[in-house]
Amino acid sequence: MAKRDRPVKRIVPVSPPDPSAFANAEVEAEYERFRRQLDSTEELEIAGCLTAKDILRAHFLIGDFFYSEGHGMGGLGPRDLGLLYSAVSRQHVGFGGVRKWADSIEMCATLLYGLVMDHPFHDANKRTAMLSCLYQLSQHKRTPTVTHKALEDFIVEIAERRLSNFARYQQMERKDVDDPEVRMIAHHLRRNTRQIDTRNYTITFWDLKRILNRFDFDLQNPNNNFIDVVRIDRRKLLFGIHKIERKLIVRIGFPSWTTQVFANTIKTVRNATGLVPANQVDSQMFYNGTDDVRQLIAHYQEPLRHLADR
Repeated sequence: MAKRDRPVKRIVPVSPPDPSAFANAEVEAEYERFRRQLDSTEELEIAGCLTAKDILRAHFLIGDFFYSEGHGMGGLGPRDLGLLYSAVSRQHVGFGGVRKWADSIEMCATLLYGLVMDHPFHDANKRTAMLSCLYQLSQHKRTPTVTHKALEDFIVEIAERRLSNFARYQQMERKDVDDPEVRMIAHHLRRNTRQIDTRNYTITFWDLKRILNRFDFDLQNPNNNFIDVVRIDRRKLLFGIHKIERKLIVRIGFPSWTTQVFANTIKTVRNATGLVPANQVDSQMFYNGTDDVRQLIAHYQEPLRHLADR
């Protein structure tokens, strides 16, 4: 069995345990400095809610990503820990022991709104808010169904106080609904996310080949009831010439193209190629082509880049 020697295209595999999640020692040192400040305070930890430490880590991982790309940021770290705690505490608001935002989507919505509008960090508030929301949604086993651009645009709508452009928001205002911004965000998240699909589907080897082709993999070299799962690397050379390289990933049993693929075989293929929910490829995306924190940065790096200039 051949082992994968480097990350696959477009999909970032789960990294092995590492003593540090940061590529830049300076960023990590600054993160640890603020984390120690958070350690000196008591913080509620409620199932389904993010903590200030969760958001601080997301922020510094974004900083680590941009510094690694040579872009840097306008400022790294919280400008006011009180504002960070204020945004986080929105998830826990209640009266008489009854929480105002008990629904998981509403908790995501109120935290997202607080992080965007309170500006607890020197820079990257929208990026930190988006990444934190994506992370919180993933903890609730939900994933976006809209394009990265649509998600990016919605974050800007919030930041620029343009939620009133939505018909749903206008209806809420006419009915004098309290906190229409949070409820509008919750409505939008509910409509534009879905439960992460971990089901297995019945497919043939020919179906599996077509699925793998979408992710630059293929089934090749059938021989003696086995077939190779290979990665296809396309490299552009001079004068528009392209070089195609094939790398063996794993070998699996192969009766025929029209035979059903066993669930264990599909699991083997998905694990070997990295096409798994942890890398933002759940069953619905894997089978049907529909569209924790480091993997989210890799998956959503384009809107994160764009938000830096919006």
